[in-house]
Amino acid sequence: MADFKSGARKFSGPPRSPETLMIAIAKAATDAEIEAAANYFSSLKPTPNIKVVETDAVPKSQIARVFYTTLPDAGTEPLGQRILEIPLDMAQFEHRDSRAQFTAYVPAGSVAKGEALVKTGVSDKTIACGACHGPDLKGLGVIPSIAGRSPSYVVRQLTTSSKATGLGTQVQR
Repeated sequence: MADFKSGARKFSGPPRSPETLMIAIAKAATDAEIEAAANYFSSLKPTPNIKVVETDAVPKSQIARVFYTTLPDAGTEPLGQRILEIPLDMAQFEHRDSRAQFTAYVPAGSVAKGEALVKTGVSDKTIACGACHGPDLKGLGVIPSIAGRSPSYVVRQLTTSSKATGLGTQVQR
């Protein structure tokens, strides 16, 4: 929130309504409101809603407004260096059901690369994630949990927050 307020937090793409709204909310929020929101959100116990699949090929997909959907009976296509997150039930997702489930297709080796980043950081560029977010990545004090976050969210945050991570993965959701 402090980075949103100060303008230090940048986005990976062109400004969109959600990001613009978040910045406006952060700039208008008082310290007491931010603390209350942090306490509330840190008390929530998220349920897993995403299955990560390492693969070289994915179902053919298309953009459906601001997210991707599979093309029925269209075969597969190479994943390349993308992360492709697909809702399992399009109607449930479109109705903003918080219980919507996703499959995240990631390049082979992504899970091991993420585990190394969590445990050791990236050579001299970053520290291990667990140093701030805790050994189980469920947060420490005011540092939020990152356990169970979607792969595309994590990559966006890492590549937006610090170009030093060297992840360089294209994200598609």
